Amino acid sequence: MQRLKFDEIKNASVVDNAQLRFDLRVGMGVVDAAKIVYFSRFFEFFHQAYEELLGHAGLSLGKVLAQGQWIAPLSHAEADYLRPISLGEQVVVRIVAARCEPHVLSPNQGGELAIGYRVENAQGAICCVGSTVHVFLEKSTMQRFPLPEALLLALEPVIIDV
Repeated sequence: MQRLKFDEIKNASVVDNAQLRFDLRVGMGVVDAAKIVYFSRFFEFFHQAYEELLGHAGLSLGKVLAQGQWIAPLSHAEADYLRPISLGEQVVVRIVAARCEPHVLSPNQGGELAIGYRVENAQGAICCVGSTVHVFLEKSTMQRFPLPEALLLALEPVIIDV
């Protein structure tokens, strides 16, 4: 799978709709002794945005896991930190890019999904750029599984062609 590049994420156009953004205030539990967001917490922010996206697509993570049909573990995650974010700041985590492979799924072919995230402060400055790559698997066999159509539809505004 071709991963999303830093510039593709950083320079992506913003699609401002509720299913592609997650707002949060930085609390005490995510900062270090310097009172700035600890680096690994950005991956939690990305995952929260991913969970919100699933929920908006009708695929709440709790429901998906309870049904037990498919899982989507990470095969890759990365982040670039551009500005510190301090305790108490309001930030928005945006899903700004996505790439999926293969584009057309046959019955026995599963998919991978790369998602690009941008964390912005209240002034709109980009503080962190990151991406995750999910591999979709049928839970019972651990074989590749097609990406859910509802998820692809939710991501349609930000899908980047290979």
